[in-house]
Amino acid sequence: VQEWVRFRCESLADYHAELCNHARRIRPNVILLGNPAYPRDLNSPYARSVWPVQLGRHLNLMFAENDNFPGIENGVLVSQIRAYKHAAAAGYRVISTVWRRNKLTGQGLPDTAAEIALQIAEAAANNGLPGTNWALRPTGDGDRMRIDRPDLCDGLARSLRFVRSNEKLLAGARPVRDVAVLRTFASLTFNAKESNAQVAAAEETLIRGGFAWETIFGEDMSRLNGFAALVLAGQSHLRDAEIESIRKFVNNGGTLVLVGNNGRCDENGQQRAAGVFDRLNGSRVVRVDAGAILAKLGADYSLSVPLPEGWRQLADAIERAAGDRLSVRLRGADTVPLSACELSRKRLVVHLVNYAATETPKGVSLEFGGRWKACREARLLTPEGPELKLSLRQRLRPSVEVPPFKTYGVVILE
Repeated sequence: VQEWVRFRCESLADYHAELCNHARRIRPNVILLGNPAYPRDLNSPYARSVWPVQLGRHLNLMFAENDNFPGIENGVLVSQIRAYKHAAAAGYRVISTVWRRNKLTGQGLPDTAAEIALQIAEAAANNGLPGTNWALRPTGDGDRMRIDRPDLCDGLARSLRFVRSNEKLLAGARPVRDVAVLRTFASLTFNAKESNAQVAAAEETLIRGGFAWETIFGEDMSRLNGFAALVLAGQSHLRDAEIESIRKFVNNGGTLVLVGNNGRCDENGQQRAAGVFDRLNGSRVVRVDAGAILAKLGADYSLSVPLPEGWRQLADAIERAAGDRLSVRLRGADTVPLSACELSRKRLVVHLVNYAATETPKGVSLEFGGRWKACREARLLTPEGPELKLSLRQRLRPSVEVPPFKTYGVVILE
């Protein structure tokens, strides 16, 4: 069965490679977009023959079509953040064409300008492209379409205008290398239920715990270079080369956070005689019980990940071990995920997206790592009003208090 799954994933990727290479021979600068229904199922390699590293490397753009319409549902933060992180690691960009669960109309379309603003903010904050798949849908009233609704049209225009106006300002930004989360094909395919639950819970801790993080796939372990911390959660099946890269990462000064028992099997599911990370010790190796951050994942076309009860145990472990090497940490709200990028060695950009339906609470702050102590100015950009200068506090670490905003805020530190 393992070889059958590998064969299907490789065959689909090879088919994309053949089509894409043919297209590029005809027109080298062609832009190629595909829709392999990823991410959708919890085990895409088994269910849909899709492993993003194999297939995505041949495309420029990929639709992320599912039910992960951004927002808060019953206390759970629903997002497309993972789709954007996987794309960045595999080398393509995402067009988010999400469907909103709407039990009243059954259309799965946004109904308010606030929902549209959130979808666009999420895409812009994560180097994606907002898909306006709702705009040309009929309203059921003659030949009118949803884009003809003044409230939706104005909301879309306002959000896109803000993103476009700051495009040049943010061009060339590189994601900070704070925390990496490893995803390996064998673990997430051949031990799908356990591995997906653990890695998704770890990611949710980072999303709602105010960290900047990125995905690392086992096929490209060289991307680990420069990260402050690596989180291993649910990676039960590891290749020898992957294990060696992790050990090298720690020996070169990186922080390793082990959630549960990782690497107990090789890539074919053969059990190893001893723990592969047992001899790694010291202040930069942290072990967290997997039971503290178990997540019950929803099925269907959406990934619903409740914040684990013991999430603070993992968040505290990461911060304690990585310490001053972290670029930024948000405090005061668990509904405002961030992404952070460097424009230069003296300029940091932090994107903040509020997934709650109301304005962000007071008391939200950003705390910056030691590398940014020389910065003397911070400002906040939002779609709603003029640029605001923020008071930069210089204590053990630089920090700013973020004024309440509706949906999208961009903090620039320089």
